Amino acid sequence: MVTDEPRLLSSIPGRVRMHVPGWRAGARVTLERRIRALPGVTSAQANELTQNVLIHFDPATIDSATLVDRVAALQPHHIEVRHDSRLSTRPAVLSERLGTVRRARITVRGLDRDPDLGRRVVEQLESHHGVRATASPLTGRVLVELGHTVTELEEIIAVIEHLEMPDVPGEDRPRHPLDPAPLVQSAVRVAGAAMGLGFIVTRRLMA
Repeated sequence: MVTDEPRLLSSIPGRVRMHVPGWRAGARVTLERRIRALPGVTSAQANELTQNVLIHFDPATIDSATLVDRVAALQPHHIEVRHDSRLSTRPAVLSERLGTVRRARITVRGLDRDPDLGRRVVEQLESHHGVRATASPLTGRVLVELGHTVTELEEIIAVIEHLEMPDVPGEDRPRHPLDPAPLVQSAVRVAGAAMGLGFIVTRRLMA
């Protein structure tokens, strides 16, 4: 039966996938934020193409049936579209499957600016069973391997979106996980720092 109300697609303790029809393209960020604000919800990842939402929650606080009712009460089809390019930019992902292992390279905004961000991202990702992660501040990407786990790539992206830093003027997210721009930018910064240090050392020796 076709309905305009949210409905469950799958459910396991602490995680549900539901179809939430009617919300407009560009309202994803606002919808996710409102769902995350519901009591017991820990994360929400919406897909504009399928209009499905993956939600993690605390089963001790809320159950899946109540969660569906709460999402319906948000009236997703009335959510205002936010015309903000910074909010609509999502991490670029390059995914491949090697046997039973799924490997993904994902861009992380601010990884080259905050030395501690890579550690936090890896810790959060590897808290999911069966997930291994390696962060590279030099390239601005994280390499994620999903083995025998129920964790899906959408969940990984949601974690990264929640942790990554806000954008800054003049900084662009790489269009592709293998985009060499971050590597080139980092190399230029290192070269500039080395030249500056060399100049200072030379002046002191001459003095």
